[in-house]
Amino acid sequence: MIDLGYHEVEGIYLFVDNHYVTSYISEQNALKNNQTYTIEVQDALFYFMQMKNLKKL
Repeated sequence: MIDLGYHEVEGIYLFVDNHYVTSYISEQNALKNNQTYTIEVQDALFYFMQMKNLKKL
C-alpha cells in the first residue's frame, strides 16, 4: 500500500526479529523511502555501544 501512496500504513504489520512488532502511527512524510523507526535488537545494541549520546539518554 505504501507503494501506492498510502503512507498512513508505514508503521503497521512490521516483522522484525521473527515476530510482528506493535503497530505505530507517525506523522506523514516523517520517514524517507526505506526508513523505519523499528530496528532489530542486535542493531539497537550495536548503536547503543557505539553512540555516546545514546548511552547518556
